[in-house]
Amino acid sequence: MKLWMWIGIGVGTLLAGAVIWIGGTAYWAKQANADYVWKFVTNNPEKAAITLRSDDQTIAQSNSDRVMPLASAVKTMIAIE
Repeated sequence: MKLWMWIGIGVGTLLAGAVIWIGGTAYWAKQANADYVWKFVTNNPEKAAITLRSDDQTIAQSNSDRVMPLASAVKTMIAIE
């Protein structure tokens, strides 16, 4: 009896996780990500700075000269490289 209970809990947890993952993926797939990022940067100049470059040509920039702290340890390693 206990074995079937644990199997049921495990299967239920996996199903709930799959539903949450699929729902989240479907939600974010509908978002206009590039527009969302640019709107956030321009609406929150105290929180964000960005420079978009392609082939040594600046495509877009906002607060690009502002010095800001790095937000994660990965970015620190990338900045050092």
